[in-house]
Amino acid sequence: MNLLQSLYIKFNRRRFKSSFRPIGLKRGESFFISVPRKLNDFLESLSFLTALRKVGKVFLFAPQYFADFFSILNPSIFNTIYYEKNLEVLTGEFNILKTKLNDMKFNYLIELNQPANLALPYLVPAEKRISFYDLKNYPYYNILARGEIETLSSFFSLENEDPRLVFKFSKTELKNLKKALSLKSPALFINGKDKIEDNVWSGTKIFFEKEKQKLSDTFKILYLCDAYYGEKDEFYVFAQIFEKQIINNEPGN
Repeated sequence: MNLLQSLYIKFNRRRFKSSFRPIGLKRGESFFISVPRKLNDFLESLSFLTALRKVGKVFLFAPQYFADFFSILNPSIFNTIYYEKNLEVLTGEFNILKTKLNDMKFNYLIELNQPANLALPYLVPAEKRISFYDLKNYPYYNILARGEIETLSSFFSLENEDPRLVFKFSKTELKNLKKALSLKSPALFINGKDKIEDNVWSGTKIFFEKEKQKLSDTFKILYLCDAYYGEKDEFYVFAQIFEKQIINNEPGN
């Protein structure tokens, strides 16, 4: 953020000090949600986002590099708006998005990133603006939630939904992919360079090569596998969501 942008945000903060009506979640309200910029954090927020979708219309504000991953989500669940760079006021992309959103009304703005982006309240003039607790966010965000994503579920009195419900895989694509890989069950998805002993896993082993595969294809391959071994990243979270067996590189585990 340059000096001009910083001064703009600082000296226009008074516009956000107006009071709002008491919280009362009604069905049919609309939510503009800035999703976590890390994919593993986004996956961990899916239970909350899916539950929120049951009470209103959810618009996800996501980085453009999520687009390939979002191709394996059911397009009827969420509406998605992409951005190229981390949003800043007084930029070309900000102005384009502002024009695009001019005719849209949102009841809630929810920022799931920490630190919160203070440009978002200028982009989305929602009455109720929620971020995680940080006094620097006020009054740009007028509801500050302590804790993690679970706090927001409690705040809205939501029961978390099964995140598997938002995924949509083509049976034909999965069948062709399974055939191309000669994948036979039980299959282990290996994420990382560590070798795994045969006495730990004697079935099929699928080695993930980050630079050689599309992100969406990699998740499809993991979906077809029975177990996971490797780094605790977005693929690890995905494996947990789909209840894959998590393998340690030790005999008997």
